[in-house]
Formats: sequence, structure tokens, C-alpha cells
Amino acid sequence: MRFTALVGSLGALVLSAAIGCTIVKSKDNEENPDGGVGGEAGQAQGGAGGGAGGVAGTGGVAGKGGAAGTGGAVEEPAIPAAAGGLDPAPDCVALEKMLKDDAKARNNAEMDAKIAMIACAYGIDAGTGGTAGAAGAAGSGGAPSSSGTIDYSKTNAQVDGVDEADIVKTDGEYIYLLHSNIFTILKATPPADMAVVPQGTMNIEGRPTEMFVDAGRVVIYSVVDGHSVYQGAKVTPKPTLYENEYGYGYGNDPPSDITTSYVLTKVTVIELTGTPPTVNPVPKAELYFEGNYLSSRRVDNAVRTVLTGGAHGPTLKHEPADPGETPEAMIAAYKKLKDDNNAKIDAATYKDWLPYRFVKSGATITASEPACSEYMVPKAGSSQYGLTQIYAFDWTAPTTMNGVSIPAKASVVYGGKQSLYVAAVADSNYYEGYACQPTTTPKPGQIIYFQYTYIHDFDFKKSAITPEYLGSAAIPGGVLNQFSVDENAEHFRVATGGDLVRYVDKGYGLESEVDKSNHVFTMEVGDGKELKILGRIDGLGKGENLHSTRFIEDKAFVVTFEQIDPLIVVDLADPAAPAVLGQIDVPGFSEYVHPIGKPTTHLLTIGKETEPGPVIVGLKVSLFDVTTPTAPKLVNSFVFKDSKYGYSEAENNHKAFNYSPDKGILTFPYVAEDYSSNYEVHSFLEVFKVDTTAGITQMGEISHDDFFNSYWWEWCKDDIGAGMRRGMFIGDNLYSVSYGGIKVNALTDLKTPIGSASLSGLLGAQCAMP
Repeated sequence: MRFTALVGSLGALVLSAAIGCTIVKSKDNEENPDGGVGGEAGQAQGGAGGGAGGVAGTGGVAGKGGAAGTGGAVEEPAIPAAAGGLDPAPDCVALEKMLKDDAKARNNAEMDAKIAMIACAYGIDAGTGGTAGAAGAAGSGGAPSSSGTIDYSKTNAQVDGVDEADIVKTDGEYIYLLHSNIFTILKATPPADMAVVPQGTMNIEGRPTEMFVDAGRVVIYSVVDGHSVYQGAKVTPKPTLYENEYGYGYGNDPPSDITTSYVLTKVTVIELTGTPPTVNPVPKAELYFEGNYLSSRRVDNAVRTVLTGGAHGPTLKHEPADPGETPEAMIAAYKKLKDDNNAKIDAATYKDWLPYRFVKSGATITASEPACSEYMVPKAGSSQYGLTQIYAFDWTAPTTMNGVSIPAKASVVYGGKQSLYVAAVADSNYYEGYACQPTTTPKPGQIIYFQYTYIHDFDFKKSAITPEYLGSAAIPGGVLNQFSVDENAEHFRVATGGDLVRYVDKGYGLESEVDKSNHVFTMEVGDGKELKILGRIDGLGKGENLHSTRFIEDKAFVVTFEQIDPLIVVDLADPAAPAVLGQIDVPGFSEYVHPIGKPTTHLLTIGKETEPGPVIVGLKVSLFDVTTPTAPKLVNSFVFKDSKYGYSEAENNHKAFNYSPDKGILTFPYVAEDYSSNYEVHSFLEVFKVDTTAGITQMGEISHDDFFNSYWWEWCKDDIGAGMRRGMFIGDNLYSVSYGGIKVNALTDLKTPIGSASLSGLLGAQCAMP
């Protein structure tokens, strides 16, 4: 049998291999498989990541008070001190060695694992051989305008005083919108006169994604084709390592291909002048980066941006050209490939790994590379393939940037006023256990985690635009999204979820079972660049997937799901001793949790309603009373179903969820799929009254169907989305924003607009409605 045939079954083999080719029992994971680290607008659905391998020890706190623990005398793997830490590169010589050690560690682990798997499949003893490598509470409520007379919506941000980029902003008088590839300013008041401001538009290169707007300055992120940028700078793109998103079904495999990418992330900084504001046609700055925009934060003038991807390195092969016909020939081919790859790594220089960044001034484009001293490198072979870049600048002088580059892939970002945390999937033990027998004998009750996450802490206390590395921690499980991470005073809190293997004594011997495990950890910065774990609680929502988390004051609210939706309240008042206070079980699950009250007394959530099976019935909005945290209560829910079955961007993007605490009103975009007759799609802005006593009541919905027609819809809906994007308040009026246009309704009359402006003409010739 050729190894190419064996590769086809690697997805089935790798799970059993991770626990020594033992047959395992796995719980179904139909709705939301855990294990991947979530993206900023949703969550990545990766599978089992880095196995815990030889990590062993005791520790961990069993779940209490309604959240079932792991049961019995379990053996929780200890978390190594300072695991996943980053080491600074003092100079280019040191950086080159660190990068080569990391590359060799990855190459050796991959090839040794494939050799061991061949030996396991054919029942032979091979040995790995080859050349040894290196050892290895915020809300979206009203804010006073400059005049102090009109309140208006701000972007729904996680942390008070920390702005998050979005597609639309307002200052109470004007609306600033990214529409297609055009930055647009509209006069918002009075509603009857709403219109695009003269000289209030600018074409943005590429495809804009998000922006910041304030005090006459705009920062816009866009995705661009960089062919002309490389040509203008007279540089040749380096080979780019592409992470294999799905790999063999587990998401942590080596790059699937090495190719040349011209995709860049552009940061455009523009100035607005005058009243009404007009766009200065000459940008203040045009910056280009290799890598994909992940997330950003703004604190006053300081803009902090996190990019992921754009990793380079010597071109390696991951499969031999001819693996041979016999297992012995296959093993020999992989041993040779291992040596060949290591030789290529040895022949490379540090510049082979460095990404380009570009500055455009007029017609001149200048390329540069990050300084070697900007690099912070994980332990060799410990992190997932990729590159994370953190850049900060003062938007009054945007061409002066300070940065940190980490040769590892990050997927979640939390930003405070003086802090920034990035979460990255650990890869250190992914290839361990491929031999036919485990390297150590498991014990009854022993637990092995399939995935670890590294948390890296950066600080901006000394300088608002200079990230300073404080420390790291390694914790089991995957981080879902930014709301799974939080900072409170000097303490850091994080919730994780993922798969584990538990060894159970059945009387006739040990049997391994795959299960789910959810955790909450509390940490503080310790000595030696370490995030020290103060406390932990395990076994939350035992056997269920983690769906959402919200840290509010001294509590964590954790939502898990398999058949029902447990909302679990965790007490974090004593960071060293987190404990479950209470729990409520309801059908369905919540994807986003929003606090109401100061201090928080209620939770407003959006997610899905389900029936036994589980079968998704439709979108659900719920209000929970957590005034008594030991006995949380469901006040009431509203479910969209049957002919109004659909979905909302707010499920996966909190910026589309707009709640005004002053008005007690919630809005979010909704796309309804009507199957009652002919299949039809309708786009609405949903409006709900929220009362902590009476519960939530649908006030009405605003349709933008009249901005679209069937011809236009068929040609353009797949390119631009399903219509409605955001809702925002200015005074007592509600503005609904879609790809077709903007409508203004008084809150007392959601049926008859008092103003509107069509935007279809700004979509370009193909998508302009005829």
C-alpha cells in the first residue's frame, strides 16, 4: 500500500494516535465543535488541536454548585510554569538561530509523527532517525454630543473608553459609513434633509473592512491586491506559508502550500475639515502590511492593530515526491525529506522570514522590514504556524509605528486601556503519541487535553503606542472570542473549552473516552515573564460545547450547549477561589451576552432556540434576571420561527447589537428566510423594548425591501450580503443602515420613515440598482 492512500485516512487515525492508537468513545459535536480559537467576528471551528502529550501532574478545581465537575478522583494535567512564553531577539544573529530552531522543531515533529504512524499502521519498529533538530461591561448606550443636547449611538465595545472599529460611526450630526469601497459622510439631521455631504466621499483602495472616526480623523482598514505596491517598491514577494485551515480535519497541520501572495492589509488615514466635514483628498498616511487584519483598538489618539498571517520562511516540502511502495521505503523517504528540509533551514537567513511593510507618499512607495529587535519568539516548535504582528501609532503622526512580531498564529484579541492580550493555539504536543503505544501508562481518571492555548500579555502603561511584553500562560482548551477574555484591576480572566480524553477503569481494563471540558482561569503577572494562574474551575457544562462567555465585574457568565442551554454564574470575587454560584437550564443557546444595569442585574442575549434532537427552531432573544446570582431566572424570550426563520449578524458580531440603556431599546439586523410559499429573503432592522420587569417586547421592524428589487438582488446579494447592516440612535430617532440605503424613523412610529437616502448608486455599476 502506498503512503498516499494512508494519508486519506489520517483524519481518522490522528485522533486515536493522540492517545496511543486506543479506541475512544466520542460525544457528538454536531452544532459547534470546540477546539479552534475563535475569530473576532465569529468563531473558528477547528478541531482537536495540540494534544497534551506527556504533560502530566495534578491540580485543578472541580466544578461546584450546579456545574458538574469531572467526577471522582481525577488527575488534571499540571500547567507548566511560564509555558508558552516569548523570548526577545536581542539582535539579528540571535533571531536567525531562534527562527531556525523553531522551523527545525516543527519539521522534525511532523516527519517523526508520519514515520511513527507508518510504523503503527504496518506493525514495524522504525525509529525516527534523521538529523536531530532543536530542543523545543460596556454597552452601546447613548453618549453626549459636543453640544450636550443630543444623545447618539456609539459602537458596542467590550471595554469602556476603548473604541472598536466598525463599518459605521456617528457624532450625532453626521453619519460616517463604509459602503462598498467608498467612505461616505451623510448629513444625518434633520432627517428629512439627510443626504451625502458634498465632497464627503472618498474611494478607498481595495475592500474596506472597518474604521475609526473621531475628531476630524479617520483610520480605515482594507484588503488590497498588492501587485502594484510590490512593483512600486521594487521588491519581489517572498514565498508565503499558508496555514492549512482544515488540514486533515484538525486545523493544526503544517502549511498546505507555499506560494506567493499579493494580498495586503492597508491602513488609510485621512483628515476631515470644515463644517459640514469634507474629505481632504490627500491621505494623511497610506500604510501596507503583509498579513490579514485581525482586530484593532483605539484609546484616545493611540491606534493599536493586530494582523495575523503573512508568514514566510524557506520553502519546505511536507510529502516526498515518491514515498515508495513498502513501509520501509516510505520511512526512508520521510527520513530523507526530514534531512533535506533541515538543510534548507540551515541555508536560510533571518531575512527569509521577515515580512515587508510599505509606506506610500504620493507616487512613492517605500518597503521596509521589521527590526530584528521587534521579534518575540515562542519556544521552538510550541505554537501554531503563522505570524502575528502588533502595530501601534498615534493617528496624529501615523507614519511613526512601534511593533512586535510573533512567529505564531493568533486568533483572538482583547484590548484594555493600557493592555492588549492575544490568544494563540499551542502546537507543542500535536505530534506526540503517534506510536502504537502511549509513552506513559495512563492511570484511572487521568485526563489528557487535546488543545492548549497560549495567552500573551502586552502593556501600554509606559507608552500608549509601544507594546511592552509582560508574560504568557498556557491553559487547556480553546478561546472562543474576545468576550472569553477579560481584565479586572490587576487580574486577568479567561474562559476556554475543548475536547479531552479521560481514562475510565471499566473493571476489565482502562477505556478512553473523548469528552468536552470548559474552564475559567484567573491570572496575574508573575515573575519571569509569566502569567501566574491564581485559580481555576473546571467541568463547567460538563460534556457540552462552550457557546458564549461574558465577564462582568466580579462574575463570569458562561453558556454551554448540547441539548439545553445552561447559563452558569461563576463567582470571581476571590480570584484564587472561583466558584459556581448558580445555574439555569433553558432550551437553545446564547451566542452573545450583554449586561444591563450598573451593577449588572440582567443579561440580554441573542442566540438560537432549539427543540430536542437538538433541532434549531430559530433566532432567539432572551432576558435573564441575575440579581440573585445563586438563582438566575429567565424573564422571557422572543423566538423568530416558521415563516420568519432567519439569522442575525449580531449572533457573531457584537457591533451589530445596539442596546440603549437610556431608552431601554434593542436593535439588530435580521435576515428572514420565508419558506411558506416561494422562497423569499427579507431584510429588517428588529426593534425591541427591554424592561427588566415586563421583559422584552417586539416594538416592530423596519424593512428595506423597497431599496432592492429582484433583478438587483439576484445579481448582488451574494457579493454584498443580505441587506441590513446596522441600527443607530440619534436623539429620539432610529437610523437603519443597509446596502440599499438609510432610513430614519421616529421611535414612536416604526412604519413611516421621516427621512431616507438611497445608497445603491455608490455600489458601482454592477450592483447599482437599476
